[in-house]
Amino acid sequence: MQKNSSEAEEFVQDIYNYICRSPKRLKVYEEFQAFIDLKPHKLLRLSQTRWLSLEAVVKRILEKWQALKLYFTSEVIEEKDFMRPRQILDKFERPETEIYLSFLCYILPLINKLNLEFQSENRKSIFYLKEL
Repeated sequence: MQKNSSEAEEFVQDIYNYICRSPKRLKVYEEFQAFIDLKPHKLLRLSQTRWLSLEAVVKRILEKWQALKLYFTSEVIEEKDFMRPRQILDKFERPETEIYLSFLCYILPLINKLNLEFQSENRKSIFYLKEL
């Protein structure tokens, strides 16, 4: 995965679209969560109008990393047309993907906080922003 936001956004969107647009796939994914004793949570959709949603989406992907990776491995093995799941699995198998998403998980709360400060009616001084 190249280290840019648009590719990360595309990756998380591909995961959501592949699994959540099919009730059958969603059911199988839920079974993978149960198999590895993860509390079942829905995948979150990246909002096209609020890029601030990326933080929650990335956090959820990282929480479910093992279940998602197992799910896409299974899809590649079982699917006749495995191009889409293969492309997603390839990104899961690259160590830099998880590292980059972990970095985003760390930095996005800070960026979102700063962004909200700039949108606020009561803007703080520049000295306050340095503390963020």
